[in-house]
Amino acid sequence: MPIPDKSKPAGQKKGQDPNEVNALQIKLTATFKEQGLFTSVFSDKPNETSAPHAHAGATLVTLKGSASIRLDEGEWQTVVPGDITVIKDDQLHEVKAGNEGWTYLFACSQQEAKRQGLID
Repeated sequence: MPIPDKSKPAGQKKGQDPNEVNALQIKLTATFKEQGLFTSVFSDKPNETSAPHAHAGATLVTLKGSASIRLDEGEWQTVVPGDITVIKDDQLHEVKAGNEGWTYLFACSQQEAKRQGLID
């Protein structure tokens, strides 16, 4: 079952209640694992950035804090707790964590996780 892209433009959403975000994390982690995907929770420090890059697709679920994400050199979008961002295979993207940092659930194929050195 594919996960829909629910990322929102800046200022459109304030974020979900922490209990709702926790329930979403549990549900999606189970769904991703049923699909055979690698999952992990990562945190970026405040204002930490990633240079533009691409890899074999991933899904990001914002759990705490916020980040600005740009896909394919398009408009920057701010994501907040509860937002889901789907990054397609080989899609150029870059991220800047918000002022309070960014914690997110990361899901990708087992092959991509191995390529990134996340698993043996």
